[in-house]
Amino acid sequence: MSKGISIHLNGCIALVLLAFLSVSSGGFSEEEAPDSGAPLSQLAGMSLEDLADIQISSVSKRKESQLAAAAAVYVITAEDIRRSAATNIPDLLRVVPGLHVARLDANKWSVSSRGFSGRYANSLLVLVDGRSVYTPFFSGTYWETRDVMLEDVSRIEIIRGPGGALWGANAVNGVINIVTKDASETQGGLFNAGVGTEERAFTGIRYGGKTSENGTYRLYLKYSDRDRSEFPEGGPANDDWLSVSGGARFDWDFEDSHLTLQGDVYGVDTSQTYVIPVLRFPFSETVEEDSFFSGGNILGRWKRTFDDDSELSIQAYYDRSDSNILTIDEDRDTFDLEVQYRQAPLGRHELMWGVGFRYVDDRTNGTNLVSVSPESRNSQLYNAFLQDRITLIGDVLVLTMGSKFEHNSFTGVEIQPSVRLAWTPSDTQTVWAALSRSVRTPSFVEDGGRVARQALPLTLIALTGNDFKSEELLAFEAGYRYRPNERISLDLSVFLNEHENLRTLEFGRPFIDTSYLPIHFLLPVNTRNNMDGKTYGAEVAVDWHPTPWWRARLSYSYLEMDLDLNAKSLDIVSGGIEKSSPEQQVSFRNSFDLSPNTDLDFTFRYVDQLPALSVDDYFTLDARIGWRPRESLELALVGRDLLNSEQLEFSSMFVDTRATNVQRGVYGKITWKF
Repeated sequence: MSKGISIHLNGCIALVLLAFLSVSSGGFSEEEAPDSGAPLSQLAGMSLEDLADIQISSVSKRKESQLAAAAAVYVITAEDIRRSAATNIPDLLRVVPGLHVARLDANKWSVSSRGFSGRYANSLLVLVDGRSVYTPFFSGTYWETRDVMLEDVSRIEIIRGPGGALWGANAVNGVINIVTKDASETQGGLFNAGVGTEERAFTGIRYGGKTSENGTYRLYLKYSDRDRSEFPEGGPANDDWLSVSGGARFDWDFEDSHLTLQGDVYGVDTSQTYVIPVLRFPFSETVEEDSFFSGGNILGRWKRTFDDDSELSIQAYYDRSDSNILTIDEDRDTFDLEVQYRQAPLGRHELMWGVGFRYVDDRTNGTNLVSVSPESRNSQLYNAFLQDRITLIGDVLVLTMGSKFEHNSFTGVEIQPSVRLAWTPSDTQTVWAALSRSVRTPSFVEDGGRVARQALPLTLIALTGNDFKSEELLAFEAGYRYRPNERISLDLSVFLNEHENLRTLEFGRPFIDTSYLPIHFLLPVNTRNNMDGKTYGAEVAVDWHPTPWWRARLSYSYLEMDLDLNAKSLDIVSGGIEKSSPEQQVSFRNSFDLSPNTDLDFTFRYVDQLPALSVDDYFTLDARIGWRPRESLELALVGRDLLNSEQLEFSSMFVDTRATNVQRGVYGKITWKF
């Protein structure tokens, strides 16, 4: 009872304080606003007219307005990032309708779209400037290694729903594309630094200049140090996070082409607490370990524009990653090449096609706890896609059809078609519908891995990967966008997903294992495809500009999951997946311009319970106040998770990493441009 009273009291105090600040400032009228160097409509973020005109490319691999896109797409802009309380990409994504973002501990996240939450959310494809950061080892994204410099991000495009027709396998429930700024947009210097209770210390420095009359560059270096949190039962956890990254980008603009060359390097040290099985009483041990990640990448992209409607793009990148996680060492080299061509319309048709190749060389050094067989492997992915954008009635009715054709080393040929229809009867509204198929291919662990899960007297139970096929999705989507004026907009999407061949864990026949002592029985729990089902739901986003100095954004997500095991399945674990994602989520964000150089932002969120993980529903509030004493200097004070001193957001299902509570935090930040 006392805890509940404290939560509501803290919330009331915070809300009253924010309301008092906004009322006492009185805002300012358009006539009273001094020249700030930017249009007044941008002071509380971008205007709705600007937002509707945002050009995106992740839906169809061509530039188009967000308003007319035939997909459930949400964009986080550079201004949203500046005014956010977040210091990393996962926390930025918490306000996106349809996404569930939760911390497992101080350095790990679950980020998923339309269900299937987990540490290794394997149905969401994540890209940085078109470079895949999806790991084929466990399937998913190591978010702790994606500590990009937020000031360099131009926008984040989030597609809820399948993107396999263009982006290929594993873009099943969504695509996140992090788009960084052209080097010409980051000229001069920038330095930021912050300290706080949970964000112990972070700093970044960037400098950009010219290489020639038509060439620009930037260099950056970033450091982050996050404090450890606490276990739900009390006591400090071993989950602190240290990250260092740096990189460079070069851009050259020619008369009819553009060349980009960029690269990054990183090193990450994370801590965690595992409960591991042992073949002696009491048959488990709690172990504190550090995981190390390091790596780098280099990417080149050349675009040639022949006319307004014809474009050739060639992109290639090399990515190197080294990791030590779950007592297994992995070294991976990835080379990827993609060629894409969009030709001028032929009558009503605008064709786009592309081909690509990806080569992955992976080497592991496992233990009796985690191993992959064979320890050294390489895989090849050949792909091609074709898309036809058909103008049925001017720019009013547009039909887009296309498919990705892939051949991978695990399941052979995969075909992922899509049909999308957009009806734009006026420049204020769009109705769209889509039918798509997408697949998730097996990870290395699902194809030949072994993860020890539990020990009994003379017996070890291990998750074992073999004979695993691709998971399949058939998705039906529809949506409506409406922007009657510059003050309000509505974005509604609904979906019905039919899933087949979902992963299950089935007991196999025990056998005597002599690979290490003492000799014991190994009871394999094999990965199989014995679960089908459906998910359905709705997502709503409302953006409202009641005054030039106030912007309010509300989002609501509803999700139902109905998954069924096949009659031959004896799985007793995977059925809990449908109760590991929240049924309902609400986000309400307000941005105020208290004066021309002072802004206030707060975000209130509600996340429903996760019964399968024993996680209760919770409310939380983030607040930020920023002050710019001069154009080149900004000071900010930020409070995170203000309604609760701590709460549990998620816990692991398959790998027994001890979850920790998310704690209330405060930090201060300074940003200086020079």
